[in-house]
Amino acid sequence: GTQPEVEEIVFTVVPDGNARLSRFENGNADILEGMPTASFTPSNVSIEEQDGAKSVGTYDLNGTTVNYGQIPALSTEYLVFNTLNVPTAVRQAFAYALNQHDVAQNVFKGTATPAYHIVPPAAYPTFEEGVTPSETYTRHAEDGYQSNLEGAADGYPYGYGETDIESARQVMEDAGYSSDNTFEITATTISGNSQYQQVFTRLQSKLRQAHIEMEVTEASFGTIISQAINGSMEVFELGDGMEYPGPQNFLRFLFGGNPATQFTRWGAEDSYFDEELRQTTIDAWEQNYAADEATAETQAEAFQTVEEGNWLSMQELPIVNPASQRFWHTHVDVEMYGVMENQTFTELTLSR
Repeated sequence: GTQPEVEEIVFTVVPDGNARLSRFENGNADILEGMPTASFTPSNVSIEEQDGAKSVGTYDLNGTTVNYGQIPALSTEYLVFNTLNVPTAVRQAFAYALNQHDVAQNVFKGTATPAYHIVPPAAYPTFEEGVTPSETYTRHAEDGYQSNLEGAADGYPYGYGETDIESARQVMEDAGYSSDNTFEITATTISGNSQYQQVFTRLQSKLRQAHIEMEVTEASFGTIISQAINGSMEVFELGDGMEYPGPQNFLRFLFGGNPATQFTRWGAEDSYFDEELRQTTIDAWEQNYAADEATAETQAEAFQTVEEGNWLSMQELPIVNPASQRFWHTHVDVEMYGVMENQTFTELTLSR
């Protein structure tokens, strides 16, 4: 087929975001995939072309104009709770305390949208003709559109776009906690990830008002996953991207079928869970999604039931759906990738 225009492409993995940015600024990299949020200035972006969800333009990088591309990623940032160690009331208090809109705007500087489901908007199942996945996603979170479970009829139960300290405090006091009987928990964030650090820092003072004392520690990503697998983690933040654009890519971990293999351990012996709720989500998955006679309609209903089951059990607390960003120097002619972030470089050219 078509022969590539360049002889070689070198992909360099640099774990430190500031080091990556420095290489790009110094001209030692032609393309930069993502920039540390602390270094990103939204007002320096000039969007010149909109192709569906894809935005392309330029970025002022300390006086140098570079090309810029942005597209919503099929990924979700969320907190993972080990339900063997963290009671339901504590998990719900976290949800009341978190304001996803605030995090999206002030921590991610508008390069993410607030998340209320584990499945991202573009892959969310639809129920009726003319209603897009993103519209279904938002309407379900705002007002309970097409809801299935009691407790989700009015939408996201912990406050849409707000922090509800009073409800966080009340759910803890109903569970027997008080200023003299606080719950202590350790939250673990990936070393060097300022966004995750800021999320936990914003939560820390709010949770203290709800009788929760949270210590924040750092660990490498590998350590976090290893401890999550062996069940010693209490709560940590995780960013997960879809391997394929279907809701089951994420929800297969949430319906409660095999708790021994899940980070949350929801439904395992001695975990904090509601058996009736768990059976409801299992039935939804096995009877309405995985059954031989399942239809697109029954599968969509099953997906939403599992999402609502996660709302009520709060195994995983959705935070934001981030956007993917690419920066490339003006001497590089390359297309911005699509939503799955896969790309061939056959047509790429260099003019330096």
